[in-house]
Amino acid sequence: MKKEISFFDLLSQTCFYPRQTTKTVLDKNPNLYFWPMAIIYTFGSSLGLSVLYYVLKHISWSTVFYSFLITLIYTFGSIFVNSWFLYWFGRQFDGKGSYEKVKTAYIWSMPPYVIAQILMVVHSGSLPQFTSIYPALSAGFILFISHLIGAFLIGWQVVLICVNLSEVHKFSIWKSIFVLIIGFALDWFGWWAVKHFFNIELFRF
Repeated sequence: MKKEISFFDLLSQTCFYPRQTTKTVLDKNPNLYFWPMAIIYTFGSSLGLSVLYYVLKHISWSTVFYSFLITLIYTFGSIFVNSWFLYWFGRQFDGKGSYEKVKTAYIWSMPPYVIAQILMVVHSGSLPQFTSIYPALSAGFILFISHLIGAFLIGWQVVLICVNLSEVHKFSIWKSIFVLIIGFALDWFGWWAVKHFFNIELFRF
């Protein structure tokens, strides 16, 4: 009988041992903790940018709320659509992974991105208080450090996706990178279309 593994164990392991974690999830059940991960990713991603744009652009809360709802729906749908694109394009390059396996690889690559969004919320809410307590540190310097950390976490997320795609499709990291570039390009185009169609203020990175 296989030992039960907790959600938080997987969450911590996937950031440092993505290939091993993906194998563990696929061996047990491709849908293991899928919904908790999907909810955390969707809500964290949408909330982080909503708060950031409220602080930086000083737009109204009603606009933020409307944009947040559209972003929420789009982000949740993008889990399934992006997974399908990564599955389909991967198959064109001799990938072996099924749609379910690719979806698992995709969602379990998102923890660094979610962490980046949570830090964005904390940073956006605490920046005025922080600069008043430490006046020697300019807001620009703090923003630079914050963006540096965010860029590292998002880069980490990209590495995790590449490793996980390579694992489920059973092909090289280079093929994984190429497939991911195509997938990201389609994701950006899709969000650009949604953003302009609904005339919303936020832009999801």
